[in-house]
Amino acid sequence: MMSATGFLSRPGSSVRRLNGVCALLIVAALLALIGADIEIYPVDPWEELSRIGLGLIRPGWTDLPALLQALGQTIAFALLAVALAAPWGWRWRWRIAGCRCGCCARRCARCTSCSGG
Repeated sequence: MMSATGFLSRPGSSVRRLNGVCALLIVAALLALIGADIEIYPVDPWEELSRIGLGLIRPGWTDLPALLQALGQTIAFALLAVALAAPWGWRWRWRIAGCRCGCCARRCARCTSCSGG
């Protein structure tokens, strides 16, 4: 049986890659925390909910240019997300399709249905 340290020290281990990704995300979160607005604002939740309800019942159409700008930004953000996500999804689709059993993202030696095993 392989020890835990032997498993973690293998070159190219997926555990090492995951630990690296986790460390990168923690560093990014700590850097984002520097500029975060984490002040607690004393608000009345019922007042906020009543404003939301009034906005649903009687939407304000007086500032049409601001509404059109917000709509344009929403559509632009959605298109940007699709444009960035589509190539990423195709990349992972082909990596997962390489393994017919679906157990991993690359051809592995553990699988009997993959060409590796």
